[in-house]
Parts: sequence; C-alpha cells; structure tokens
Amino acid sequence: MEKHFYAGAYTSQGFVRLTEDALRGIQHLYLLEHYPDVGQYELLKALYEHIKTSGEEIWIFHTPLVREQIVGLVIPAYSFAMIDILYAPDLEGTAINLDDCWNLEWIQQNIEEITQLQGEMEEEEAQVLNHLAAARGFHHQREKTYVQSMDFTTADRIAEQLCGKIFQADTKKKEDPITYCFFFGAATPEGAVNYIEENTKNMKRYILHGRSGSGKSTLLKKVGRAGELAGHDVEYYHCSFDPSSIDMVVIPALNTAVLDGTTPHVILPDRETDEVIDLFVQCIDPTIETTAAKRLSRLHDQYRAQIILATEALQRVQAMALRIGELQSQGLQVQAYERWKEHWLKQLFLFFSAFE
Repeated sequence: MEKHFYAGAYTSQGFVRLTEDALRGIQHLYLLEHYPDVGQYELLKALYEHIKTSGEEIWIFHTPLVREQIVGLVIPAYSFAMIDILYAPDLEGTAINLDDCWNLEWIQQNIEEITQLQGEMEEEEAQVLNHLAAARGFHHQREKTYVQSMDFTTADRIAEQLCGKIFQADTKKKEDPITYCFFFGAATPEGAVNYIEENTKNMKRYILHGRSGSGKSTLLKKVGRAGELAGHDVEYYHCSFDPSSIDMVVIPALNTAVLDGTTPHVILPDRETDEVIDLFVQCIDPTIETTAAKRLSRLHDQYRAQIILATEALQRVQAMALRIGELQSQGLQVQAYERWKEHWLKQLFLFFSAFE
C-alpha cells in the first residue's frame, strides 16, 4: 500500500513542515544534502520503483511546487527513510551529497544568476504567505458568522455518537499508542491538491459536510482523542490552509477514516460503505444564510480573491524553482553523477535485499 503526503505546505501561518512524526524512530535515515531537484528526484524515483514491487507499505512525500517530484520515502517495515534535508533540518542521519559531482568552474560562472533567482523566489514566497494570511482573516470572519447560529449541544451529541459507533466493538488496543501528523494536501501552482482518495482506499469513511464554523475540525479532534484513549495509533491530517485545524483522522487498526469533505477537497459518498454527516443541516440555524447573506457573500469573495493571488504567486515561485534546478543541473558532471547514482543504488538495493 502507498500513502502520499506533502512534506511541507505554504499555509496561512507560514511554511510548515510535517515530516517529524513519519521519521520518528527510523533507524536507517538518509538525508539528501545540497541537491539540484533533478538529482534528488531521479535517485528517489529509482528507489521507489524498486521498493514498490516488495509489497511493503511505502510513505511517499511530495513537494507543493512540483507534484510529480518525490522529496522523501519512508518504508516503515524496514525502518528506512530517505528525505531532502530541507524537510528534516534538525535530524541526524547518513548524509548523501553531490559534492564530488559538481563542475566548480561552471558554478562560479553562474552563481550570480542562481543567487538572484533565489532572492526573487524568496520574495514571491513571502507574497504567497501574505495572501494566505489575508485569506485566513476573511475565512475566520465567515466562521464566526456561522458560529453565532451553532447548536453546540447537538454537535457534542453527534461527536459522542460517532465515537461510540467507531469504537463500540473495539478490542484491538495498544498500551502506548502513537500519533502522527501529516498533510494530505497543499496549496500548489495548480490550486489545492490532495491525496484523500489514495490514503483512504478500502476504508470505512465518515464524510463530514457543513459550512465554515459548523464544528468539523472540533469533531475530528474529538474522534482522534477518543482513538488515543481507546489505545489506537491515530493519524491526524492537518489543514494545509490553517494547520491548527484538522481535516481528517484515520484509525489504521480499524481501517476507518473521518474526514472533512468540503471545499477545497470535496469528497462525495461514492463508495458503498461511505456515510455522510452534515453538520450544517444538524447543527446550524439555516436562517443565518438569509440574515447575513451579504456579509457571507462579501467575505467569500474576498477570501477567493486572496487565494487566487496566492496561487498566481505560487506559479511564479514554481517557475523560478524550476529554472534554478535547470541551472544547477547544468553544473553537474554527468559521468560523475551517473557513477555516484549507481554507487548509492547498489548500496541501498543490497540493504533492501536483506528483507526480501
């Protein structure tokens, strides 16, 4: 089975990395240092193609700038991980770098252009974060408007009933359950992208519907906490727009997921075992959408405008990142790089063979 995550995300609270939990306790950790994107991607892709035939669970980490590129792999059964050090700056492991493959003369000739592009890219990234922070302000105002009509007693009862339903016949418990924090999606140059379908394949799913402020994240946190108290490992999937919010909780031992199925990751009940819980219908007085119609519409438009600006800025960031990678790749000595890649793949394939 494959699980897909974003190693980091541009959020309304800055750029946030969520890889620490996945790397916790890994005995064989390899950190990729000072890589041009193409070098990193080719090595990780070759490892992925080899490992996926093993039948072991693979955790694949992506970058929000170029979805096809892999920046990290974790094979829990092997206690193995390889990841770009940018997403694990405080961890210790075996360093892998391309220091012996660079054409230093070429680097010296092009360092000025690369440095300039990196500076411009940082400025655009700051714009992305500014627009997302502004969007969050409008989003929170919409939430506050809906919260005024919220029936908290009913919301508490729904949470209690759902937890009882999920855990009522539960006997699979651990003395020391583990919690994980991930991103299943991210803001990208193509807009919001997610891996919900891939990460909930063959699972029983409870899909939460409802407007902003209808209690979806609060319910998800309650389910996660109930899972921990029941002695289960729990996967928390944070909202990549507002990381303080939770968008999905998975209880692996029960093959169960509870998730927010609303924009920007709309999930409809298209599987036989899917169940929808509509918190807007059950917990909010619908007249709020009439009495506060103009305010809600204005806030939505302001929110969307900032999201569009953030996406446009991300497209510029992506263009600069690709250009930097292209320039850096030109500075590699091809034959030295191929020997380097062959050496590391040979070493790693030998390591994997011990588990086959």
